[in-house]
Amino acid sequence: MTDRDTALAMLAAVNPVADPAAIDVDELRTVIDRCEHEVSADRSANDRVTRGERRSREAVSSPRPTPALAFAVAFGLTVVAVVAAAFFGRDAGLAPSDERPVTTTTPITTTTFAVTTSGSLSMVKDIPYASEGEVDLTTSVFFPSEGEGPWPVIVVYAEYCTGCEADNTARILAMRGAVVFAPVWAIEDVSATEYVEGALFDRAACAVGLAQAVAPQFGGDPNRTIVMGDAGGEHPATWVAYGLERTSACPEPVRYPPVGLVVGAPQWLFHEDLWDQDFVSADAVALDTLDRFLNPERWHTADDLAVYLWATAYQGNNRILDGSDAEGWLAMRDSTGTLVADLEAVGAFDDGVMLLEDDARLMEARLRGAGIPVVTHYDETYLTTLSVKLYDEIWTFIDGRR
Repeated sequence: MTDRDTALAMLAAVNPVADPAAIDVDELRTVIDRCEHEVSADRSANDRVTRGERRSREAVSSPRPTPALAFAVAFGLTVVAVVAAAFFGRDAGLAPSDERPVTTTTPITTTTFAVTTSGSLSMVKDIPYASEGEVDLTTSVFFPSEGEGPWPVIVVYAEYCTGCEADNTARILAMRGAVVFAPVWAIEDVSATEYVEGALFDRAACAVGLAQAVAPQFGGDPNRTIVMGDAGGEHPATWVAYGLERTSACPEPVRYPPVGLVVGAPQWLFHEDLWDQDFVSADAVALDTLDRFLNPERWHTADDLAVYLWATAYQGNNRILDGSDAEGWLAMRDSTGTLVADLEAVGAFDDGVMLLEDDARLMEARLRGAGIPVVTHYDETYLTTLSVKLYDEIWTFIDGRR
């Protein structure tokens, strides 16, 4: 947490109808104490489960379900951290880098867009960036209402969710000093087969093209574009950061390869059994999609791309591993001939279960092998949401990409 405004934005994200001015501070202290007690109790119970015990399988009906317990704990942590920062004086602000190039570009409020300003944050809602039939896909943009740019341009993809956009994350990052776009990239539910074929990712990349085209009007520097996503959003974010698009039919092309990629709770291996049928054939489109994600020879990145990976001990979306896998579902996904050895090297077989953190460690190893700088964050919580600590670490990473 960096300042009061950011804290209030997060509080509003949790409860958008709350009026901070009407909050009784003494009552808040009581609520915080109670919340901290409940969260600590939940965490203590979770901490008693070791990594080797995570063998439960969960039913999967979409690329990424989110458990109720994880949401409850995340909610509690968010309220505690936000209220403490907003009302009790927490301030861990990041000093700007002295080595960053200094320019005097001033943000321009264009008459093309209907800009809404509230305090230190301005926004434009529902800018079309692509079409699917008669339906427009749109993005919102959030940017500082005061100060001088150029600010970094960030495109944040929401989790895989029909009609969703990551506007809460966008607000928080914009208030720290960025021009942040939050596109809707899924407008209808698709089958697992349609999803892994990747047409959604091609289309979602158009949001980056639009962002780069209009960002200068809001004080953004499109040359320094960062893309983000988790819980499904890692797929379009990685797709555009690695230059993996199969088709280029965007109204606005991606002019500058992103210089930063921030992804969490990832699944690039598509290891769940709901996708097995899509990898049966050696020339399957799904196998080509997986190979694009995980084979560095297929990547077309910015020369100065850097990656921030985060993962937790979340147990969902897992798959049991045993000795037969090398000839079974792993073999169907082994486009490079090194998949089993690479997974063994990162410890995926140690606990007999393939987790999202193993996907992250596999990607980390291949990034390092390709000479691409990567910052990693792994912890033993079971959350799939961004914590205050993660926001701070991610902002440090973004600040270094200017």
